[in-house]
Amino acid sequence: MRLRLLSVLPAGLLGAVLLALALSGCGTQGYAPPLGKPGKATLTLSASGSATSQASATLTPFNALHVTAYYHGAQLPTTGAATPAELRQNACNGPLVAPITDGNVATTTPSPALAVYAPDPAGGMDVATASNASLFVVVWTQRNDPAATIAACGNPLSGRNQFFDLYPPTTGSSGIAVGTALITPIVATRLTFTVADASFQPVSWAVHTGSCTGATLASEQVAANTHQIEGIVFHALDLHSWWVTLTGANGATACGQVMASA
Repeated sequence: MRLRLLSVLPAGLLGAVLLALALSGCGTQGYAPPLGKPGKATLTLSASGSATSQASATLTPFNALHVTAYYHGAQLPTTGAATPAELRQNACNGPLVAPITDGNVATTTPSPALAVYAPDPAGGMDVATASNASLFVVVWTQRNDPAATIAACGNPLSGRNQFFDLYPPTTGSSGIAVGTALITPIVATRLTFTVADASFQPVSWAVHTGSCTGATLASEQVAANTHQIEGIVFHALDLHSWWVTLTGANGATACGQVMASA
């Protein structure tokens, strides 16, 4: 019966369903993988043959999520969606948690739940909040339109990895679903930096793999006069291959390998 149902799904959605079924069969039973141990890195600046410590970084795993929205059988792209989508808290018109696509009109609704987010290279949006049943996926009728209305809305049954239906607000779940959403719990990593040398003024941070100059996993600019530097990487912490860098205003880069915290 399952194979018969899958055979009528659009190709793009079919692939996502198969991925979800594979994930649900893993040992986590649909929940996010274990957080793992935190890490640390001492960032040093090599000069004149000696290494001078400029800063340190604490890396803390935490629960986050990946969300993808579909409307009328098609996946909504994170950029250019004709019907933009958002993630909201407690209700279809609740506080904004994060956009799922661009094209959403700013709202005056207070949004204390607004979270850090980033488009995922594989599609959909990564959001720095734990998956739970009180999150609602909302699809709007028009992009960049203050007069847009809700085209579809729905929420999951739990915080586990799952597809759930999106319904028109006029009918709710008693009507016919016009969209679908997939929320997957993931593990992300929060970076917290402490700058030891006041003369060192960071303008950006980055996480690399393999070495200080290895492939860049994540990076972000640091605003001027920022005293508390933090960042988020939407990947599970790897204590074997991650290196963290801070680049100063003068172009000098402090770097250190991530190790397990004592």
